[in-house]
Formats: sequence, C-alpha cells, structure tokens
Amino acid sequence: MIEAAILGRPVFSIETGEFGTTQRGTLHYRYLLPENGGFVRVAESLTEHVLQLSVLMRSGVQRDPTSRGFVERFVRPFGEGQAATPLVADAIEATARETERVAVKPPAGAGLVFLKGVLAARLMRQQRTRAELFSRATRVAADRARAEAARRSRPGTTAQANRAIRR
Repeated sequence: MIEAAILGRPVFSIETGEFGTTQRGTLHYRYLLPENGGFVRVAESLTEHVLQLSVLMRSGVQRDPTSRGFVERFVRPFGEGQAATPLVADAIEATARETERVAVKPPAGAGLVFLKGVLAARLMRQQRTRAELFSRATRVAADRARAEAARRSRPGTTAQANRAIRR
C-alpha cells in the first residue's frame, strides 16, 4: 500500500471482521486511513469494493492527490531529496553512543543483534561514500575527456596546426 502511495496510485481495501485484527487492530494501518491523513479508500463489503474499482476503471487511473501528502508526512518527512539510509545509520550510531554513555546492560543476546545493526549501518555508509567517490571520479574523468575533445576540435588547436603543417 505504501509503495502504491509513493507512486501516486490509488489504493483500496475491504474491511471485514475477518481481517479486523490485521487492519484496524494494528497501529500502522490507522495511519493509512483518510480520517488520519491517509490515502486508502475503504469498503465495508466486496460489493462496495467492486463498485469503487469500477468507478476508477471507467474514469481512468489518475494520480491520487491524497497519497502525496501522506508520502511527504510519513515516508519522506525530511523531503524526497533526503535518502533514508544515512538517517537510519546516524540514528543507530547515536543510539549506540548514548547506550555506551549511560552504560545500560542490554538483555542477553541483544548486544550482538545491536552490534550487527551498527556494523551494517557503518558498512552502508562506507559503501555509499565509495559509490559517491567513484561517481565523482567518473564525472571528473568524463568532464576532462569532453574538454580535451572540445580543445582538439577548436580551430587553431595543436592537432589542426600539425595537420596544416604536414600539408
């Protein structure tokens, strides 16, 4: 459902007593509902759901304007340009520093899980940094190659002068 909202696609759901514990019975589902600023169009029966879908199909699938606000508030609260991975890595590392400062003893086995999370976050950051450096180096090399090609193609350059001398 959230992926559909990111793409701006309409989302429909049927609420029945059968699925009550996995729908309204969960905290995260409530965020998706229109009364909480969400984007999911809810039907109380299969008949109502089919009617919603037939209206959508007759009118054509459009971008869902309600999903945009949800994505801005819930999925990307720091903006679309801010990648989530660095924020998560920073939060994990900050939590690790705070835990060390307070000297809280985690339950048995939890330390290893937490340590793996911190190490994974650091690895992601290192990989991101390497990728950024590679990307930057590739751009610099491409810029240099374009500049060299432009220099060679300009009148009065060494290559053209050498050709003229040979004639």
